[in-house]
Amino acid sequence: MKRLFYFALFAIISINVAAFDFELSSVVKHPDKNEIFIAGTFKTIIVLDSETGKTIRTFAVDEPISDIEFNQDASMLLAQVKSKLFLLNPESGEELFSKNGYSFQLFEQCPYFIELKAYGDTKVILYDSKNTDVVKEIPLNFQPKECAFDKEFNNIFITSAKIEIGNSEEKKTLSGKVEKSESYNCYNSAYIKKQDDGFGSYILKFDIKNDEISKKITCPFDFTATYGFSLLPKGNEIFIADWDMVIKVDKKDISTAIECEDATFNYASNFSDNENFICIASTKTGILYDIENSEWKEFDLRDSFEFAYTTDIISYDEKIWLLSKDYTLIAMNYSGEKLDNFKIDDAGDEGFNVYYHNGYSKQEDRDKEAAIINSLLTEMSFENINLEDYIGKSDVVLANFKTATEAQNFCKQLKDNKLQYVTKIAPADRKTEK
Repeated sequence: MKRLFYFALFAIISINVAAFDFELSSVVKHPDKNEIFIAGTFKTIIVLDSETGKTIRTFAVDEPISDIEFNQDASMLLAQVKSKLFLLNPESGEELFSKNGYSFQLFEQCPYFIELKAYGDTKVILYDSKNTDVVKEIPLNFQPKECAFDKEFNNIFITSAKIEIGNSEEKKTLSGKVEKSESYNCYNSAYIKKQDDGFGSYILKFDIKNDEISKKITCPFDFTATYGFSLLPKGNEIFIADWDMVIKVDKKDISTAIECEDATFNYASNFSDNENFICIASTKTGILYDIENSEWKEFDLRDSFEFAYTTDIISYDEKIWLLSKDYTLIAMNYSGEKLDNFKIDDAGDEGFNVYYHNGYSKQEDRDKEAAIINSLLTEMSFENINLEDYIGKSDVVLANFKTATEAQNFCKQLKDNKLQYVTKIAPADRKTEK
């Protein structure tokens, strides 16, 4: 895929602010084996059997992971860590190559990975995904935001950050204005705001073999997603799924805003393996866009009313899989019907830790939290914890459990007992083999 990761600060007026991460972030299927690799912003990669959902093995990594992909021949597992890129042995997790840089983007079974330099000497750099060698540098006169390749990896498409294009250019490149809907709709709201604001973006098509720009498109919309963004060149058209809109650019370089009555914000998105569907998800629910028939349909993969954001989407063997933050991996068909439901419950012998953000500044507040935590720890015959030893710490380990389900139940009991600050679970760290 897939995604380019930035780090943004969100101000949320609530006591329950997560000051640490420990989230699932990425999933990828091994192209030649029945193995699914799961990574997150913790230091463990979990490998599942794609037929049963059972854990086959786990291995340690040195840093929390934001994205993973296989290179073209599946000899390397590429793992992105903020501004660093690792090439790992997919059997053992052994680090084979690494590259420091500005901001990287990975793609499914691609001969390249890329670095986007958005400041100063703006450019996109293509690296060989087998050994991190530089293949090509593409200098730019704008800030690059996201990229994608065509199916044959002959061309790279580069989108820009927000630029001023003027109202006349905006009007020229838009197929038609969207009318304001009677009720709130996040897509409609974004289209209305952006379709005549004088700003937009560039989409550059670069021919890799001939080392030349073959097309420069002006799009009347700018793209704001910090995650969930997907870009698909399909024939003579380009489809773009952003945070709050879906855009089609036709062969004449005219952009059309694709409206949807059941629009939802894009927490994760991807295209189906046959490239005929766009899947956009929020909390195990979302929408599917049938590109061939220009039709939307809703899906809901929840078992009850659980609330867990989807963090990544992959597609293979005519299935679409959603990885959600509650340690589930759920498959559906192209009609949005649930097929498989895996619980990622086994992280090896080290198990799962429950982490707590010890964020209160007053001791009396910390004492109230400690009383709730230690009451439950005592009930479960676990060692008590002294929060005064961890003032201001955002990764205090409260307890360790064999399964994710046990850890989640512990967190639920703490919440039911009125614990105020956030708890999260993640695979416990394991030693990295050197």
